[in-house]
Amino acid sequence: MSGVTDYKRVISTISKESPAIVTTSTDHDLSSNQFVRLTSMGLSGNSNFGMESVNNGRFKIKVIDSTSYSLHDPITGEDIDTSNETTYVSNGQSNLIQESFEYNS
Repeated sequence: MSGVTDYKRVISTISKESPAIVTTSTDHDLSSNQFVRLTSMGLSGNSNFGMESVNNGRFKIKVIDSTSYSLHDPITGEDIDTSNETTYVSNGQSNLIQESFEYNS
């Protein structure tokens, strides 16, 4: 599996819906059907940054606009449902995975 690139964008929000919508604080410069890994969320000491279930997850994306995209399963393409997750608080990053990404299940 290819690794994460140097590309990183700070996540402003992650919606609680299906599919989950990620909004970045600046233009994400991504294209539909690319893969991202969401990092730096979850527990840190006594802090809970929310959306723990998608932390370190790898997802296929569908671009909505210059700062938003939806999350989809990298194999099946099914929508990622975050409607029952804890509310996203802060600290998350969106990391682009190299184009040659191969998902081994």
